[in-house]
Amino acid sequence: MEAVTASSGQGNDAVQEAEPGVARDVPDDQIKLRLLNAFAEKSKKYNKYIEKDWVSTKEPYIIAINAAQIPSASAEHKIPRIVRALLPFGHEVLHLDTETLELVDTSYKYQGVVNKASGTEIETTSFLNTKYSGISAIIYSCADVFNHPVAISKSLLLFHNPSASNPIPLGLLGKGYEY
Repeated sequence: MEAVTASSGQGNDAVQEAEPGVARDVPDDQIKLRLLNAFAEKSKKYNKYIEKDWVSTKEPYIIAINAAQIPSASAEHKIPRIVRALLPFGHEVLHLDTETLELVDTSYKYQGVVNKASGTEIETTSFLNTKYSGISAIIYSCADVFNHPVAISKSLLLFHNPSASNPIPLGLLGKGYEY
């Protein structure tokens, strides 16, 4: 297992703190960029460990990411942001009956990339790519010392890589949430 704390970042793609008393959108794509950066950093380390024979390609490998230092990261959607960063789920789409305006269905817009301020596209399809099949799962949390549920396990999310060459069993943590 490899663990990392994702940061708010620097420069034009940094996630800024919300200004008290001022309404704003949650900077979803910028937060995804921070999570994708943390994932990419640990994926590169995993590949170095493989080259040096420090870990085996026949064993599960988990990356743990904590997003507590990213402003607004705990403001989640129905599909958690870490899932939407590694699989191409975009914003939720509401389907309305055009005559009654009643909600008929919901779906998600496909979002295969997140754009950096520079225009560089960062893919949100890592868990569909066999390049990352050595990563078995992600353990994710936004909890920190001061901001956590009474039972810390309620803040844990275990996200299984559907393309993993060495998957881990469902229910491995026994607590928290799984995808």
